[in-house]
Amino acid sequence: YRISVRILSKIVIEADYYIYPLEKAIEEFSRYLVVGVDRDKAEFFSIFLDKIEGEPEVLKSDVPKKIRTSASDDWKGRREQRIERHIEDHLKRHFKAVALKITDYLKEDRFDYLVIGSHGEIKAKFREFLDKKSAEKLIGFFSLPHRDHNFIKEKSMAIIKSHEKAVEEKIVNDLLDNIGGKKWEAVAGTDSVLENLYLHKIKMFIIGAHYKQPGFI
Repeated sequence: YRISVRILSKIVIEADYYIYPLEKAIEEFSRYLVVGVDRDKAEFFSIFLDKIEGEPEVLKSDVPKKIRTSASDDWKGRREQRIERHIEDHLKRHFKAVALKITDYLKEDRFDYLVIGSHGEIKAKFREFLDKKSAEKLIGFFSLPHRDHNFIKEKSMAIIKSHEKAVEEKIVNDLLDNIGGKKWEAVAGTDSVLENLYLHKIKMFIIGAHYKQPGFI
């Protein structure tokens, strides 16, 4: 296919590696903070480009285990109630510490989104401790029956892939709705797209997975 625009070749020779294009490309990918929350501890994972980065940070709690009392030493259940309140206070402090740690991670702007794994009973309680920014970046919860790291990655990736697909679909729908409009200034069709590509006007290029056009490469 012949075009009327000359394409300039470019070569860069330096003493150091020229990695600027790679850095810019990597910036386009999101980094996910995954937190596994349980009564006795919380684990913080970083997932980037479908892989867990390094070892997770572990935050241990001081939540005491449930103590059973016999009927003989528990007058009208009051001792049992005091123990329950004591455990609940420790659990709230643990959740607050985990939520503050999440806030610290997100303050650094290293992470774009948040995923949380926990037991069903913990999920509802812990969510109340998240601040506004953490809640906005939360894209999903998953059930955490055990703390196997491969299991955590598998469940996290399912949420991440679903989220990324939803984001991509929204972008495509926005572009299709604004072809010729002012919001995106989108163009469609092989000729228009090629013309704008060679004029360096294209910021985002979307093509169907099985798209083919005779006479074009």
